[in-house]
Amino acid sequence: MNASTSSWEQFEDLVRRILQVNYFEVQAHSPRGDRGFDFLARLHNETWAIEVKYYRTARAQPALIEAAAARVANNGIQADATKGMLVVSCFLTAEIRFVLEKKFSITFVDQVDLRNWCAEHPSLMEELDALLEANPSEPHATG
Repeated sequence: MNASTSSWEQFEDLVRRILQVNYFEVQAHSPRGDRGFDFLARLHNETWAIEVKYYRTARAQPALIEAAAARVANNGIQADATKGMLVVSCFLTAEIRFVLEKKFSITFVDQVDLRNWCAEHPSLMEELDALLEANPSEPHATG
């Protein structure tokens, strides 16, 4: 990886590749800021608005996640997406995930989901682990 590439850019690129090995046809979605989201993807005749968020902590910060979820839900509707997805680098507890999915009606993907999605692709798994463990102040799951 390029040393000048930021962690969030590396994470966004890695998520794109993990989605692709899981049969999503992914393209960048240009509008940024309040109107945007990162990817417009297709899977089984459904169009997905996908936002990717890299956080410096492994612990979920619900206020930040809610703001991103609201954006992808609203902007996805405007882009005629049939489904929305928010991919985060942190861990989502079952309780937080339940509340968020009920409130926003989109799919939430955390680092546990991403690890499951790249289980059959060791190079992606190694890259994910290296990126998520890059910050030594974060707690690490042992396994």
